[in-house]
Amino acid sequence: MCKVRAARLAAGRENGARRILPCNGAGSQAGLTTPTTSNGVMALTSRAAGCIAAAAFVLAGCGAKPQFRSPPVAARSGETRAVRDVVLADSAVPGYGGFRIELVDVRGRFVSNRSVGPFEGGNWTGHFQLREIGPFGRTVSVLTLSPRQYTLFTHKFSFSFSDYNGDTYPDFALGQYAGSDNNQYQIFSVERDGLRELPISSRVVFGPPNAGYSPRFTKVGPKAFASVTYDNSRASWVTETMAWTDGAFVERSHATSAVPATPACTAAQLSATDSGNQDGGTQVQATIKIVNVGSASCMLAGIPTAMSLLGGTTTLASRTVGTPANIVLQSQVLRPEAANAAYLVVWWGNWCGSRSEPVDLRFVLPGNAGALRSPYNTYGGHAFVPECLQPGAPSTLQVSAAYLGEQ
Repeated sequence: MCKVRAARLAAGRENGARRILPCNGAGSQAGLTTPTTSNGVMALTSRAAGCIAAAAFVLAGCGAKPQFRSPPVAARSGETRAVRDVVLADSAVPGYGGFRIELVDVRGRFVSNRSVGPFEGGNWTGHFQLREIGPFGRTVSVLTLSPRQYTLFTHKFSFSFSDYNGDTYPDFALGQYAGSDNNQYQIFSVERDGLRELPISSRVVFGPPNAGYSPRFTKVGPKAFASVTYDNSRASWVTETMAWTDGAFVERSHATSAVPATPACTAAQLSATDSGNQDGGTQVQATIKIVNVGSASCMLAGIPTAMSLLGGTTTLASRTVGTPANIVLQSQVLRPEAANAAYLVVWWGNWCGSRSEPVDLRFVLPGNAGALRSPYNTYGGHAFVPECLQPGAPSTLQVSAAYLGEQ
């Protein structure tokens, strides 16, 4: 296979052209000849069309028209800047000596998103391409991804390769966040004539939200693989088996299995820390990140039964006010891994003490499952404190969300 790739690269140097293989609007391959300059740098034309149809189907199979939803824009943003040709993934192609696959943000923006949730942190948006790079650093083939479908990446990653359809060419999955339950993926192949998308009868394959942008699906046969995802409407795991049939992946089986009951979290299993503050003028908001530091998964649900502020070893005067009508309540299964977290959002009002006072929040888990203590107002090294609205009155604490999850 390496000889084939070397021959392709040599042919490009001899005739001064390189063949680029994007897809046309109907999803079929369209050839594109790209001349090279005298110094060997490839001059790409603009004919490359988006190759992935916008797609998503209802997990229960109700046949709704596939549609991708763009993630929300950051409500509270930090750094923002224009970007061009930023490489977000770069992985060597197995069996193809010196060849690599890149995911490139060709033209877009980088935003530092401070909003809690699956898009927290660095966000790269814009127009994305998959590029196959040869041993001499020249682009061998390109696929331009649909901007309606591939809208945002939150971190850099690596591709995971396998041969899903049994043709000996390396394949890889690439996908996006599709909601709290699932990601959705397409399958791409590095073939003799360049990169191409492998057709899927349902247009997408679903996977769990913690699977990342390019998971390696489990092979269940020479030309079949399985993906496992969660069906929130049925509270069950779903295993889809996709088999390569007549030039496309077709769902061969669809099995569900009940999710075993998960015990409630105890304070001994958890750790909490401040992951963000917002100065709301008269009040300060803190987002408390809770992770499982134990050895087994547990369920976090319900509002803390008691909260208090601590200044060192001193309990500060405070009272908990009623929950708002629009409170966001969710339950989260926390697995014993750092990447899996839940978030508690608490507002603090009326502070008449020091304007640089660092404080901690102590809160008791539902069911008297113990108390956690977390830094509250010093995220980023600055002490956030609310205004003094009622001198002599205690501070107020109010939960506005429990417990937000992340991708």
